[in-house]
Amino acid sequence: MTSALHLQQSKLPPEVASKLPAGGLAGASPHDLASLPEAVRTVALSGYNTGFLTLFLFVAGVFALATLLSLLLPDVQLPKQGKAPVARPAPPPTDDIELVPTVSAE
Repeated sequence: MTSALHLQQSKLPPEVASKLPAGGLAGASPHDLASLPEAVRTVALSGYNTGFLTLFLFVAGVFALATLLSLLLPDVQLPKQGKAPVARPAPPPTDDIELVPTVSAE
């Protein structure tokens, strides 16, 4: 968004741009813009409006593209209940490990 506002600020006349706050259009608050003289405020608000319009059109294009791409997704039936996890069988014991201790009868 700030790039669109910086672009619009570069198009402002020098006498208007010099009266903007330190951050320019991107750093201007509504209070900063209200304190400007009427002629300067009108030009600054026009630039601010154009910057937001650029941003809005970009986001609207991204939204339209995402909507069109979502239409290409396959239609799948969602399960009504989740499936139980599949139990894996235990690995067979190996011969070299004694699993049950033996008791010697002495």
